[in-house]
Amino acid sequence: EERVIAVKAAGKLASKMVYFLPWKMPPDASLLRKSIEKFVSDAMDKAVTETYQSIAFPAIGCGKFGCSISLVAQAMIEEAHQKLQKHAISVSFVIQSERTDIYDEFQKQINLLQQQPTQPTEPVKTISATVNKGTIEVEKDDITKQK
Repeated sequence: EERVIAVKAAGKLASKMVYFLPWKMPPDASLLRKSIEKFVSDAMDKAVTETYQSIAFPAIGCGKFGCSISLVAQAMIEEAHQKLQKHAISVSFVIQSERTDIYDEFQKQINLLQQQPTQPTEPVKTISATVNKGTIEVEKDDITKQK
């Protein structure tokens, strides 16, 4: 059974492809974490299989679903980190500009990966960590403008 539906991007999207994955918010935190990890894993596997060099994700579950921002950020960043041990692909997590709370949590999780928290002197729009041949990036932007 195909879990990822790929649709060629057109119109105002800068990306080449848009992936649609089934996702339902599970009732408890451990199932939520596993479902987010599977979501990231499935999308990254599909992108690698189709030889794309980058993939961008929104912070799934942090909007109308009201999931724990900390849990979502940790699950998404850690799963991307795991996948980057095997695959060379750049991963971006694109956070709505007005959601500084979500951006800050994703930044915290990347800093934990790097084991050297940075304190920017001025507001930054993008932070990143290099893992093997890939990159994990968090940026404040509009997901529809991602290439």
